[in-house]
Parts: sequence; C-alpha cells; structure tokens
Amino acid sequence: MLNCIIGVIGHVDHGKTALIKALTGHDTDRLAEEKKRKITIDLGFTSLQTDNPDETLAIIDVPGHKDYLKNMLAGAPGIDFVLLVVALDEGVMPQTKQHFNIIESLNARSGIVVLTKSDLAIDDLQKQKVYDEVRTLTEDSFMEGAPFIDVSYKDQASIDKLREKILESVRALPTQDNRSFEQFRMPIDRVFSLEGRGTVVTGSVLDGACSVADTLYLYPGSVPAKVRSVQTCNQDEEGCSARQRVAFNLPGIDKNLVKRGDVLLGRENYPTSSCMLCKVSAFESTRFRLKNNARAFLSIGTTRYDARIQLLDNASLSSGNSAYAAIYIRDTYPFFFREKFILQEMTDGEPIGSGSVLDIKPLKPKRNDTNLANYLDRLTSTEITDNILGIITHFIHNFLSVEEISLRLNANDRDVSESLENLVEQAQITKIGERYASPRVLDILYQDALRLCEAHKSSSLHNQGMPKATFLHKIQELYYLPNKQFGEWLEYVVSEGKLLIDSNVVYLPGAATQTIYTSDNDGATIINLLENREYKGTKLDDLSELDLSNPRSVVNRLVQEGKVVKLSSDLIMSRKYFDCAFACFERLAEENGPVSLPQYRDELGISRKPAQMLLEAFDARGLTVRDGDLRHLKQKA
Repeated sequence: MLNCIIGVIGHVDHGKTALIKALTGHDTDRLAEEKKRKITIDLGFTSLQTDNPDETLAIIDVPGHKDYLKNMLAGAPGIDFVLLVVALDEGVMPQTKQHFNIIESLNARSGIVVLTKSDLAIDDLQKQKVYDEVRTLTEDSFMEGAPFIDVSYKDQASIDKLREKILESVRALPTQDNRSFEQFRMPIDRVFSLEGRGTVVTGSVLDGACSVADTLYLYPGSVPAKVRSVQTCNQDEEGCSARQRVAFNLPGIDKNLVKRGDVLLGRENYPTSSCMLCKVSAFESTRFRLKNNARAFLSIGTTRYDARIQLLDNASLSSGNSAYAAIYIRDTYPFFFREKFILQEMTDGEPIGSGSVLDIKPLKPKRNDTNLANYLDRLTSTEITDNILGIITHFIHNFLSVEEISLRLNANDRDVSESLENLVEQAQITKIGERYASPRVLDILYQDALRLCEAHKSSSLHNQGMPKATFLHKIQELYYLPNKQFGEWLEYVVSEGKLLIDSNVVYLPGAATQTIYTSDNDGATIINLLENREYKGTKLDDLSELDLSNPRSVVNRLVQEGKVVKLSSDLIMSRKYFDCAFACFERLAEENGPVSLPQYRDELGISRKPAQMLLEAFDARGLTVRDGDLRHLKQKA
C-alpha cells in the first residue's frame, strides 16, 4: 500500500491551482470569492489517480498570498512530497521562500521543482537565473538535487512528463518507520455538514489507522465520536491509515462544536496541556530576534495560538540559532512528542522559526537549569533508549509505567517495553513492580528512608522499629508518590534486604524486630467504628458512646502508629479511608487536571460536607493546592 500526501506550494500567481487542474482535471478553488478574484484563499484538495488501487496520492493546494499564510500552515502538516512551483518569468519570490522554509521544517521527504509558464518567451538568461535561484534556495535541504521540470498548461506533453516523474519519485520514497506509531491522530482542517448524514470532518492522517464503526475522540475535551463512514480520495473505504487524506462522517457530533484546529485521536483521555517544552530554531531569513517571554503565534497541527515563549537557556534567539524553550498557550492542546510547529511574528504573521515538541506535559521549568538541559538533550536523541533514560531520570517523583513512557514518546508499548528490559539488564534503570525508576533516584529515596528510621530509633525509648503506616506517611511528606508506588518500592527495598518488616513495623537491617503495638480491644473498637463511617469522619466527642475508659489516649496511640488520621483537632478518620480518598483525588487530577468540589464529591459518591472536609485536610497537609474553586496536586521539589 502506497499512501502519500503531495503539497503544491509557491508564490501567488505562479500557477499552482492551474497546474493541479492540468494534472487531475479538478479545480481545487471551491469558494465563490476564489473564483471571482482568481486567487486561492483557502486549502484545496484533490487526488492524483493511478492504475494501482493500492496507491492513494492526495494533493493539497495551499494559498500563495501572504495574507492567507495562516491557511497555508493549516494544510502543511502531513505533507510528504512537494511540488515547488516557480514561475519562469518571476523566479523565486517571498512566499516561495516562506513556503519552502515551512515545509522543510515540517519534515517533508522529497519533491520536484516545477517551473511554470514555459510557453512564455523566456530567454535563456532568465531561465538560468531562475534555475540558480531555486538551487540556492534548496541547497543543503531535503530537495537538494531534486529534478526540475518545465511545464506549460498549453503543452500536454510537459504535463504528462511531470505526472510520470511524480509517480516515479513517490514510488521511490523509502518506507518511513524509524518507530512504529500505533495511535491514530488527525488534525482537522475542514468541517461541513451533509443533509441526511450529519457532520463531516477532513484532515491528513499523521499516525495510526482507523476503521468504520471505530470510536475516535475529539480534542480538546476527549469527546467520543463514532465513525459512520470513511472516504479517501472521494472513495468509500472500510478504513484509513497514515499519510492519507480522509473524510469522516461523524453523525453524533454537532457541526457547530467542531472547528479547524481540533484533533481526532484514537485514545480517550490523552493528556492535554497549556505548556510544552521544545527546541526552537530561528529561520536564517528572519528579521526578528526572539526575546525571552516574547509573544508569537504558535502554528501547530491545523490551528494557531497566541503564545508566550520562555527561552530556557538564552536571553534571546537570533536568525540561524537554536534554543530550548517552554511555550505557553491560553488553551490546552494534545501535544505529541516530536510534533513540528512554526512560530510567526504577531504583527504581520511573518514566520520566525520552527520547532519540535519534546515534553508534552512538563513540570514547571526553570531557566538555566543544567538538569533540565540534560533531560532535553536526551529527548533530542534519535535513540529511544536515550529518550527513556531522560524521562525516567527527570520525573523523580514518579515511577513510570510502560504506558506512561509510550505516551510521552509517541511510541508503541512493545518498542518501549523491549528498550526498558534492555536497560534493566544493563542496570541503567530498576524495575519496581510494573514500573521503572532511576537507580540514582532510588538511592536518594533509600537514604532518606534510612534517616527517618534512624531518627525514629533515636527518639524511641522502647523499640527500634517504626509502624509501616507512619513510615510511609512520613516519607510521602518528602516525595510525592502515589500510595501504590510507595508500597511497591517498600516491597522492593525489603526484598533487597535493605529494610525489614515484621508485624507491619519497619526496622533497620540488623535491628531486633519487635511489635510495638498489639491491637487491643479498645483500638480495634475505634478502628471498626471509623471504617464503618467510611469517608464521613468521626468527632472525638462521639467516641464516648463506645464506653471506653480513655478513648482519646487510644486515638493518640492509633494516630502515632498511622492507623488513624486527624482531620482537625476534634475530627478523625481511619487511615484506610483517608488514603483511598486521596487516591481518588490523585486519579481525578491526573486524568482531568484541576478538580472542583462537586467533581470530587460525585467521584467519591459522598455528600458535599465530608468532601469539603477531606479537601481541606489535603490542603492542610500540603498534598493539594487550592486555586479559587479548583484544587490541583502539589508538585514537590
């Protein structure tokens, strides 16, 4: 199967649309204003038919006028092969250069230089001048050495020659698969409605495959959309795959809720973000010096955002240079690893430079941070093992699963899993349960655990051990890790003989194990009451109904041992339900971002008052941070 998207680029009035009509018989100017003004304003689409049913060669006609560069950028992602159109009577013009810089930055693979208007009385000097201009433009690029074809729409032989050269060149393209992408992804570039069928969206498939009856997800929002039908090159198909132009009929989606710039993904709840880390390169031709915290347009996928660019290791960025940056937008977007983008100056839209996404959902970055620079260096590597090592050593407050790493690298689980196992065998990373961590991070964590145990031993008059629940709680104050990951880490440490556990008490190696607390009837009675009340909590005064001799003393002992949590001076809850309540918040925040009180209440299935009580307790312990009516997880340094 050969799929290829051919982009026809170049300066206004150099004959791109006429060339496409001569090649395909189809006029890609569909708007009334385009026909009236005889100028391409928006994207146009058609296909180049061949005798082989296994070949789909889509064509995108992009507007050449500078006023419609935004539309040109919306059609550029996904273009594999380029027809660089240059009129022999004018030569290389401003938009010729702009279009070429943009397409090269977005990873087109090959192309042909099409020199139009060859029927005009062009002398040899002018022709040679144009040839030299194009060679200078394409030097040291993906099109260096590309064939030059002179054409005239009045000369069918020249059109036939071009067509043959296109087919020959496209069929010779190497199979592109340095990594196996499996997740479906398609930025939407057109939305319309058909009577009796409903909403139709079109776009260029960048990754993955999709079939009729599959459910895709519309971003932002992760809105499910069932595919009723699929068309490629105006033909109904059972499915589609990467490097095809596709139209989807999505009858369950309101046309007014979809727009150019939205993205269809094959995955539900893909992480979206208002910030990403990247490497930015300024075009050699740019007149602008990009300063730290400057504002610019970010053109990514088929959309454009007003963005702020924070340079991470430079005060400014001048033409021809590169730098790491954090880019912030006001909305959220499903960024992908190594997704290409263009930056534009905000006054007149002139392209400033291009870049590649490295971290799709970063921790808050700091400028001039050597560790951050090392992390980003690893992400720029073409070796997946380097990428993985960078991620695992950077995210020290989380042990990462295969799925989490795959998401960050836009790679399939199989490739990531194989690389992880190789790194484990080489002792470059450590496997903890079903997750992976850096040995350096584990050593730091273990040293802190030893200090906690030593401190407890020094302050204890009767024993050398620390209750397991207390141990985990205290170390969680130093490292933000979910309870399950801490539990897996503790099992690993014990299996290595670095700590001992006996009767739910943690001991230093070589210590005489002894149980410091045997659950008596009073303690068991209180815990039973608290667990029956689940997430509601219990006031200390209510313990009087239990007919205990000294309930507050028993509670204090249970708190010390980590079996009971004090939510306030007079309100308590079992550690079991408190941990479950916080795990619920963690899950909500990690999946959906900042959490509101109603969201948390509904997720936990309780009333407003106990939900608010729990959220305030999380705030008081520094586990969460409140921002108006929302709360998010606190990121620990």
